[in-house]
Amino acid sequence: MSTCSSASEQSVQSTQSNGSESSSSSNISTMLVTHDYTAVKEDEINVYQGEVVQVLASNQQNMFLVFRAATDQCPAAEGWIPGFVLGHTSTVVVENPDGTLK
Repeated sequence: MSTCSSASEQSVQSTQSNGSESSSSSNISTMLVTHDYTAVKEDEINVYQGEVVQVLASNQQNMFLVFRAATDQCPAAEGWIPGFVLGHTSTVVVENPDGTLK
């Protein structure tokens, strides 16, 4: 069973050929998926804890339009997911051997 299926997984090529939901790419942010989510509606996608997605848009129902890059197991996809499954990506902090931050 593939872990990457959705109600209607959209390919990136078809989304790009139809134009972007938003004309501005400067508002794109990267978020971490903190909980697994299985698509319920046709325009949603499955996401899994630990994945990193790009947020393209949001709506008043706290749903987020996201882009998930392709991996070895999953094709690239774009679709809606609820906000409760997203968290901020952690900042990598590099420590010196003596415990101080670089």
